[in-house]
Amino acid sequence: MLNDVDQNMINTVVDGVLSNTLTLEQETEYINLSTPYDDLYNENNFNMHNWIQNGDQFPINDLCDWDSYLDEGWLLDSGFTESRLSHWSLGKMPTIDEYKKFLRAWITHTFEHFDYSIFPIASIHNLQHDDGRKCVCLLASTEGGQGGWEFEDVYEGLFPNQDDAVSLLKENGIIHSHSDAELSDFIERVVSELKPET
Repeated sequence: MLNDVDQNMINTVVDGVLSNTLTLEQETEYINLSTPYDDLYNENNFNMHNWIQNGDQFPINDLCDWDSYLDEGWLLDSGFTESRLSHWSLGKMPTIDEYKKFLRAWITHTFEHFDYSIFPIASIHNLQHDDGRKCVCLLASTEGGQGGWEFEDVYEGLFPNQDDAVSLLKENGIIHSHSDAELSDFIERVVSELKPET
């Protein structure tokens, strides 16, 4: 049973999302009536994705202090030499190619050792109309938000289907089940945001 969002509201949302007629007022009302603790969002039958959002990747500047954040053995295993690590430790920035190589290894490592208190879990929840039609609601939150979430803080949007919700995650970051092409695209997006040295 739902706590705050009643079936009439879900019917309105599903109708609006599937017909592309959901108004901002209707979406706002849905958000205002919802909490992340509603039974609807605590079910066990939803899809979850580990998600590194654009902007949450390891910054290039922090590689100059790599020994404060990263294990030397892991960096050496990732193909970097002690000479290059020493170079970075002197405050000399990695090259763009080195940063790309680092990001590729770091993303793989991060997903293998995912920290839910730093990176969000995106969850896709079905909203079902009385007549059986469905749309989905995408939420994203970190473990660190437990106990204090507002729905608007975890709400990412409403979508006609799960594929559209996952597409948003990929447009705004990278998910664990990424392809090599998606990983390359993410890395290129990260690099394109770097400010040129002055």
